[in-house]
Amino acid sequence: MKLLLVEDKKDLLDLITLNLKMKGLEVVTASNGLEALELLDESVDAVLTDVKMPKMDGFQLLKQVKKINKSLRVYVMSANYVNLSKAKELGAAGFFKKASQGFNEAVYKIITKEVTDYF
Repeated sequence: MKLLLVEDKKDLLDLITLNLKMKGLEVVTASNGLEALELLDESVDAVLTDVKMPKMDGFQLLKQVKKINKSLRVYVMSANYVNLSKAKELGAAGFFKKASQGFNEAVYKIITKEVTDYF
C-alpha cells in the first residue's frame, strides 16, 4: 500500500511518515500540492493532504488529482476548521484532524481499507 503524504510542516511530515512506515505503509512525501502532482503516478494507492499549504493548497490538489484519476482516494487533513462540505463536493474520501488522539491509527485503518468511511 503506497500513500502520497502532503504536508508543508516538515516536523509533522516526518512524524506522520515515521509512524505510518512503522505500521508497514510505503510513504512518499511532498511539501506542497505542486510537488505532490510531480510524484503522483499509478503506483500511489491513496493521497493524504494538508489543506493549508503554500503554492497549491489541499483543495486545489484534490481537484487536480481527481482530473487525473477519479477513483484515487484523496483524504484531507487540517489542524483547524475546514469546509467539510467543500471537501466532499470535490471528491475527498475523508477528513482527519491533524495531531488528534488516535490520528495515526485512524489514518492507517482508512488507508488500508480496514474502515471504509471517515468523515
